[in-house]
Amino acid sequence: MKSIYVDWSENFEDWYFPGRELVFTEKELYDNPDLGIPIMNYAYPLEFKPSDKAIKKVITETNCTVAYNEKEDSYYLALTGAGMDFSQDIALAYIYAQGFIDWDLLSDIYITNPLSVNDKKFRLLTRHLSKQLKVRRYNDLLRLKEIAKAREALR
Repeated sequence: MKSIYVDWSENFEDWYFPGRELVFTEKELYDNPDLGIPIMNYAYPLEFKPSDKAIKKVITETNCTVAYNEKEDSYYLALTGAGMDFSQDIALAYIYAQGFIDWDLLSDIYITNPLSVNDKKFRLLTRHLSKQLKVRRYNDLLRLKEIAKAREALR
């Protein structure tokens, strides 16, 4: 799974969490300053800036948050929960934030049953996963044909 290491316990100067103000009230943030802050030391890159609506959905419906790195001008997903396999939450957050699952994550999603998401969200997740795997299979077959053609040209 494509991710970067970030030590969230000490590395906040370049990071902003846009969903905190969108989802939580000032009182909630005052009472619990860790709301919407990542706890696992990884961040998963997004292809583009998610809409406010998508950010709210990520924060309220998954165990993830959206993080913005000001230095890089890049958006990421980050986990706000720990203790189990949250690959389903990360995949679902990608669906909400950018409309598709990150290609590097496709093989790493736990699919035996709903683990950290409910049945309805699991069905949505597996629909997206199935579609993207079919596209990847098609692209891989095209690539294999290109390789065979290149090898044939060398003979």
